[in-house]
Amino acid sequence: MYCPDVAVSLDQVNSKTSTYEQVVDFHASNGTNMPLNINGKPFIRKLTDLAGDLQPLLDIKSVQKRFTVDF
Repeated sequence: MYCPDVAVSLDQVNSKTSTYEQVVDFHASNGTNMPLNINGKPFIRKLTDLAGDLQPLLDIKSVQKRFTVDF
């Protein structure tokens, strides 16, 4: 799940935070770990990381050979 890592509301602008930072803070304050995908990678990621995360998948020209479990 990709969360905005820039402010998207007036409240976030005023508090200088983002949805992603709020999720991280929530887990930190509750002493819980951020959730992971079945491949061990973070389930919750920064929205600005989306393009970089997709690039290795898009580099494989044949759609039939793309393997999304490593994503």
